[in-house]
Amino acid sequence: MHSQISGYICSQVNNYIIIKEKDLKTRLIQALIKNAEGNIAKHKLNVEVFLNNPSGVAEHSDYVETIQDEIDKVSHYEDQLETINKHFA
Repeated sequence: MHSQISGYICSQVNNYIIIKEKDLKTRLIQALIKNAEGNIAKHKLNVEVFLNNPSGVAEHSDYVETIQDEIDKVSHYEDQLETINKHFA
């Protein structure tokens, strides 16, 4: 039987529970994935805010360029996820 606790792998052998730390590679890859997913969510939300209330962002006079910049950031992090999953996961 195997179960997972954040950062650890637990298994039972002959009525003993053995807890091992996940290998560093797995934890780093998980952190990279979570970071990219979080940034995607952030930049998508920025686009939604600009689309629903462009006048609420006074320092941005070129709304189209601002939205394009946010979409470029979403694309960047989606590319990161694809690369991580293709080569490292």
